[in-house]
Amino acid sequence: MASPVLNKQALRDLAFAERIAISPEDQAKAALAVRDNFLKSVYMPKGASVSAYMPIKAEMSALPLFDVLMERGYTVLMPRVIPNNTLLEFRTWNRKTPMIRSIYGIEEPDPAHSTVSIPDIFIMPLLAFDSKGNRLGYGAGYYDQTFAQLRGKVPFKSIGVAYESQHYDMVPSEGHDHPMDMCITDKNVYTFGSKP
Repeated sequence: MASPVLNKQALRDLAFAERIAISPEDQAKAALAVRDNFLKSVYMPKGASVSAYMPIKAEMSALPLFDVLMERGYTVLMPRVIPNNTLLEFRTWNRKTPMIRSIYGIEEPDPAHSTVSIPDIFIMPLLAFDSKGNRLGYGAGYYDQTFAQLRGKVPFKSIGVAYESQHYDMVPSEGHDHPMDMCITDKNVYTFGSKP
């Protein structure tokens, strides 16, 4: 959507306000559209694992997508904030996995009932994105720092999921920000860079 050039915090505030204004009914419809667009557009190698997340604050819910992926035999992982660390670890998850609350109040798999693995595909929520694949999150930098640790060591793909209304003309980026490979919305599928 057309927007003035804003700094990161101003864009966060604007994008968050616009996202939480989306009605629950429209959120549910958009989640099904994202599921369908993902399944039609993303190649999933047999045995691949994907990182998931528990949606909060009107984030695009990818839970309908994760349910289908699990039905098809893929491994779904949930991020966990490592205490006293700026990196994420990813733990096995299904609808029956016991969950605990993180320091941010977000549900995470209980370490006593899950195992750690590295996702082949990272599926991430966001506040805003642009046509270059720049993603704006909440500012803690967990995904960017995790990607910095993994790049060059293991192959992976990063895919944002969002409402089409979260597409902005420009998202400010810095050297430590890792652009996404794809972003899937309820209306479109965006591929960035040279990766299919």
